[in-house]
Amino acid sequence: MMSTATSCRKNHQAVSLEGVDPETCMIVFKTHWTQVVKILEKHDPLKNVQAKYGVIPPDEASTVQNYVEHMLFLLIEEQAKDAAMGPILEFVVTENIMEKLFLWSLRREFTDEMKIEQLKMYEMLVTQSHQPLLHHKPILKPLMMLLSSCSGTTTPAVEVELVVLLNQLCSILAKDPSILELFFHTSEDQGAANFLIFSLLIPFIHREGTVGQQARDALLFIMSLSAENSVVANYIVENTYFCPVLATGLSGLYSSLPTKLEDKGEEWHCLLKDDWLLSPALVQFMNSLEFCNAVIQVAHPLIRNQLVSYIYNGFLVPVMAPALHKVTVEEVMTTTAYLDLFLRSVSEPALLKIFLRFILLHRHENVHILDTLTSRINTPFRLCVVSLALFKTLISLHCEDVMLQLVLRYLIPCNHIMFSQRWAVRERDWYSVSAARLLALTPVCCCSGITLTFERQEKDYILWRKNMHGAGSPEEYITGGVIDSKCIVEYGKTVDISYLQYLWDAQTLILHCMKDCEIWSAPYDGENPDPYTFIQTLAEEDEADHNGNVKLLSPENEDFISQCDNIIKELDSNTTGLVELKLLIPDAISPVEEEEDFENFSADTPSTESMPSPFGPKETWLSNPARIQNIPFTGPFISVVLSKLENMLENSLHVNLLLIGIITHLASYPQPLLRSFLLNTNMVFQPSVRSLYQVLASVKNKIEQFASIEKDFPGLLIQAQQYLLLRVDMSDISPESLTKDNMQHNNITGKGRNLSEASQLILQPFLGSKAKKGTALPSVPLHIRNAILAAALFPEFLKELAALAQEHSILCYKVFSDLEDYY
Repeated sequence: MMSTATSCRKNHQAVSLEGVDPETCMIVFKTHWTQVVKILEKHDPLKNVQAKYGVIPPDEASTVQNYVEHMLFLLIEEQAKDAAMGPILEFVVTENIMEKLFLWSLRREFTDEMKIEQLKMYEMLVTQSHQPLLHHKPILKPLMMLLSSCSGTTTPAVEVELVVLLNQLCSILAKDPSILELFFHTSEDQGAANFLIFSLLIPFIHREGTVGQQARDALLFIMSLSAENSVVANYIVENTYFCPVLATGLSGLYSSLPTKLEDKGEEWHCLLKDDWLLSPALVQFMNSLEFCNAVIQVAHPLIRNQLVSYIYNGFLVPVMAPALHKVTVEEVMTTTAYLDLFLRSVSEPALLKIFLRFILLHRHENVHILDTLTSRINTPFRLCVVSLALFKTLISLHCEDVMLQLVLRYLIPCNHIMFSQRWAVRERDWYSVSAARLLALTPVCCCSGITLTFERQEKDYILWRKNMHGAGSPEEYITGGVIDSKCIVEYGKTVDISYLQYLWDAQTLILHCMKDCEIWSAPYDGENPDPYTFIQTLAEEDEADHNGNVKLLSPENEDFISQCDNIIKELDSNTTGLVELKLLIPDAISPVEEEEDFENFSADTPSTESMPSPFGPKETWLSNPARIQNIPFTGPFISVVLSKLENMLENSLHVNLLLIGIITHLASYPQPLLRSFLLNTNMVFQPSVRSLYQVLASVKNKIEQFASIEKDFPGLLIQAQQYLLLRVDMSDISPESLTKDNMQHNNITGKGRNLSEASQLILQPFLGSKAKKGTALPSVPLHIRNAILAAALFPEFLKELAALAQEHSILCYKVFSDLEDYY
């Protein structure tokens, strides 16, 4: 026998009452109800002493079902027109029909099948009726009684129908908030939670599959409702476990994630969507994280603030912090990759802020998370690559707090510059001298390889300049040929096509960065923030932190980085990293050897408390902040990155690609302190401060020395360049290049590229087996392969830096003055 709801739904789809006399419909409805009442009273012990609870003959149950089916059809099809409600709905409300039907069900054995049928019946009523049924308490009350009976332990089949109905109810609430008060008041009659439909949804927050997704969608309807209704927001915050369940649920889901990721090859460095979609546990976690992000986006500030607080204290601190300090390199790599994925997946500022607060300020066992992550850049393990990818993500956020903590706080005092040169921080390189000097670092031995060039006539060249920048004449842009002869000098000369592309990419990246940085609190130009005041502030904050007087920073604090902890027991500027590790590795490291090395590395890594401060004894510089101003130091992050870059010939290709991506992205920032430190080759730094230009000059010398002793260098260089060009061609057609992760750049250095997409098939030309003729390197030792790849990559890196230097000078003239007016 077909069920009531299902049969009614089919009849409803096939029959219409249009044109039927409303009075006739009303008469039919009342007649059916009269017959139903007779049967109900016959089996009601209060009306009939001979009635037995739960014993109803099948034929009478079938009769009631058929009558109710037709009654529901008539109610759904009724249209009120000018009246507040139609006569059938008015009769249903007056006679309290829906509650009587529900109570009759309870007198029988209220099985799961009956619950499912009634849930379906109400879902059909509220979604298909031409009248707003939920405005009427005699309909709403039995609905809430039904929902209450489904709370607690239910079968999966009941849960499916329950969540479908709850989803529909929340959708209606979002469209018609006027019925919200009825939901609150009605549920009180059952002695249950005030907002029953919300409480019923909470257990399904982290459920996988369709049920979980429908529940989360339903909750988002209520979250959006709370944004305009403080009563709802207060209720959720004060009377439900929504926020703690959501936040701590992340911890539970994280514990189910793989602690070691499948080996995806040497180039793998980050989790992209194609990676994590293959892991059901990670899909479930990402669904919940995405839901947190959506809740914070649409919910009332009270809910948002409570949720981010629970995520910080219930997930990041107790779960992520220890996970980042596991004992094996594989586990630490995996956690770092997860953290990077989470950062790239979060879009809501309030949620992103607590992730950044955790990375930048939290201490685990008295060591800052940031210091731990920075130290791992200088490891010889694959952990280095994953850590670099994380920092690349951080830098690409264009977040003032991140840049202040990583770099700017060490540049603001201007002690890295000779005092007489501090005026040059804001200097604009009108003649692109720095670009010319950077290009001049190209090793002579690297100039004979592949060069993509074409000849341009004078007129065509001028038109191209106008299209790119609107300059009136070439002289206004290059002034007499200060650029390397291969690139831009005189009319009719050869133009390097790739350099033109670098110029275009540099302009795009700088403009994007400028736009994002418009909301920054200061221009960071050597005067604002004031260097001396900033030094005093840091010293005072450090002393307060040292004495235990710093309050726990709240995630709502808009200026939480300005209250940063103490100046850490940092690297001496003369050292090459937190730990001196030589990368002279004769061949690939096996996983077992890597684990052993990592254990030794972890044991030998000094804590920040035990490391010597570049400022001397702490009590000395704390008591005399002015002394700090005379100590040149550019910070641990810059020190480690430049140290790693100087070892470019020993690094693997993917390490160098990530380093180049980080440095060029740093160089795209418009702040004079950053721009002058990285790109102004005329700046005179303190003797103990290593500049990027000096590091590049050192790399140039190493390449030339390597070329002088490697007899096959010219041939190997051409094959390396061919490989890099092939790499770009392959990545150009990758769907991943269209994702948010990879929108930054499309050039030969691979910035913004998915390095993991260079599969073993693509790597074969360089690995030497089954390669195409003319594209394979001979079987050479690993250190030679790394060196020749670095030599092929280095000139392209110089072009990119030169292009950034040139574009900064042009864009400063056109754009930066507007930003200065803003500040």
